[in-house]
Amino acid sequence: MRKVLILSFVILVLICLTNCSTRPNIEQASATNEKNNLKVYKSVDGWEINYPSSWNKIDQNYIQEESTGKTVIFHTERCSKDELEKWIESEIKRKLEVGNTLSQDLKNEQFENLVVYSYTINSKIESSEWFLKNTIFFDGKMRYEFRTQFPPATEKEYDEIIKSFKIIE
Repeated sequence: MRKVLILSFVILVLICLTNCSTRPNIEQASATNEKNNLKVYKSVDGWEINYPSSWNKIDQNYIQEESTGKTVIFHTERCSKDELEKWIESEIKRKLEVGNTLSQDLKNEQFENLVVYSYTINSKIESSEWFLKNTIFFDGKMRYEFRTQFPPATEKEYDEIIKSFKIIE
């Protein structure tokens, strides 16, 4: 019985020491996140972004600042470059059919191992005008689509989220 008590005591001390030594790391990580004012979204599709800490992950497909409704939607899909470019063309056409205009023409740029396509839709709803940004990263196999929704994230918020995009392995 005495051996069981001593063993239990030793295990309890080890658990306490383990928890005590990891607690500062947890607090330090939280402080860093608060200091940077960012959260990290890790997708099951192998990518991640940083987003403002005032926002929340609502679903697998979007993040939102609930107090304002500002939203960034994302979607990942396997495709070829030809399929991607046809899809982008049809998406722009679909968005323009309802009276929107293109305020930033489609452009593509090379960024490290990715081709980045982007365009902005000028959407007028009632008396409001919205600039809805769209960005698609393409790695040769997958498209990683991001876009703002009504009301859109500010240009600065959206650009910061997009700049933080990275594929994780």
